[in-house]
Amino acid sequence: GESEVKFWSILEMAGRIPGRSVVAKEEDAGELRLGKEFDPKVATALMICEAHALLQEKLQKGDVSDDMDSVFRRSLAYTENFDRVRELENTQAIRERLDRQRELHPYERAQLVNLLPDTAEEAKSIIPSLQDKVNEDQLNHLLQDLASFTQQ
Repeated sequence: GESEVKFWSILEMAGRIPGRSVVAKEEDAGELRLGKEFDPKVATALMICEAHALLQEKLQKGDVSDDMDSVFRRSLAYTENFDRVRELENTQAIRERLDRQRELHPYERAQLVNLLPDTAEEAKSIIPSLQDKVNEDQLNHLLQDLASFTQQ
């Protein structure tokens, strides 16, 4: 369906060589101006572990056509390499935990798992939009919870 087409177009964009894609000036992840493709009313930001699970499911079902095979294989390799969660049950538990963090934008939630910073200070430095959203103790507690679901 339409959501599947959006998913694949986002994966295609992610696979481009850095510096080759054109980013509109109005987009700025540090200020959560992510563009229409990432509007939380239309789609949600995926954690790498979720993207990996979706790709694995497509592979197991044989839903990979020849015209998307190259992008699919690169995306699968990327998610395999950077997925630090590994277990589907943990991926689901993390999503449930993060969905309770309503003060955080879906992009911020996904980035906390994808980047898995060690401390609130590190999180706020690599995800600037977190600066004034959540206090350090709450964020440190959340990061410890998230780390308990991952494989280091």
